[in-house]
Amino acid sequence: MHSTLGEIDLCRHSFYTWFGLNAKIKPFSRLNLDFTTLLSPFAYFYSVDTHLAMKTGTNELYEKHFRMIQFSDFNTLLMSAKASFMVNDFLELTLKGSCYFTFEPERGTCYIDFTTGGPQNTYYDTEQDSGASLQIFSIQAGCKVKIQ
Repeated sequence: MHSTLGEIDLCRHSFYTWFGLNAKIKPFSRLNLDFTTLLSPFAYFYSVDTHLAMKTGTNELYEKHFRMIQFSDFNTLLMSAKASFMVNDFLELTLKGSCYFTFEPERGTCYIDFTTGGPQNTYYDTEQDSGASLQIFSIQAGCKVKIQ
């Protein structure tokens, strides 16, 4: 059976446990600094990757589902730094930067509900490893106005 690839939908659930350090520093009365470093000793990922396809020469649509399950130990790190400045009694400005990433991701198991015979009602182990890693960098700026 030949097919043409259509849209792709990814649904991912992640569970993390965290431990780490947080330091708060107040160099002077109007400035607060906050630094955080967290490491995940255990994480669990579950995702379903759905590919919508059309059989060649027909208008018949079908879905292929890839289910991936992965466990991870001590390889996800979250670091952030935040500065808050009180301009006056009514106005506070904040700037925060964070970095969230995995290094050397562990491999999981990949399952599929499709064979050469067509869609199936159950998932089969593809005997191929799954793997996922993250690299998220963000910068946030804020302004807080206190109304009395």
